[in-house]
Amino acid sequence: EMTRNRLLACAKKVADGTKGLMGSANNSAQNPNDEQAFANLANASRALGDATRLLVGDATKETAMKALRTNAKQAAASTTSLITAAQRAAAHVQGTPEEQNLLDAAKKASDALKHMINSIGKAAQNPDDPNAQQELVDRAKVLGPTAFALVAASKQTAPKISDQAAKQDLTYHSNEAGQSIKKLLEAMQGVSNAVG
Repeated sequence: EMTRNRLLACAKKVADGTKGLMGSANNSAQNPNDEQAFANLANASRALGDATRLLVGDATKETAMKALRTNAKQAAASTTSLITAAQRAAAHVQGTPEEQNLLDAAKKASDALKHMINSIGKAAQNPDDPNAQQELVDRAKVLGPTAFALVAASKQTAPKISDQAAKQDLTYHSNEAGQSIKKLLEAMQGVSNAVG
């Protein structure tokens, strides 16, 4: 609600700035030699530019954070599915280095995922709280590499699994998680670009 109100206030400033610019432009056009009229036109133009940048900046930040929250949910879901598939697949490579690699990567991703899921909830409940939004960004930064490590371990292990169903399941979920984590990282870059 606060974000909506802030955006509406910015939109009102743009509307007021446009109205002021039109008045100054008419006055300047009617009095082309009046330096004060020209100065008023220049000031009205700057004010409108500032109000427009503020509106676009706030809207861009809100859009970027919303994309991050959405992609964080998708990454959480696909990473959860991959963790489950990896744990099941580990049984098909028991006693090998791949088993330990897969289980270690799944554990690290699971730990990072728990923190990110909590942050998703906080950020969704408090979309106007910069601390909640920053916590989500920070947790996503941790999940990204740990989830990619699980994707890598899964792709390395899949060819060594003889059970076709387990191999397909692990391959499918590692591809899905890889794509959703990539989108999460792109959304994080969008937030970084919007915030500056």
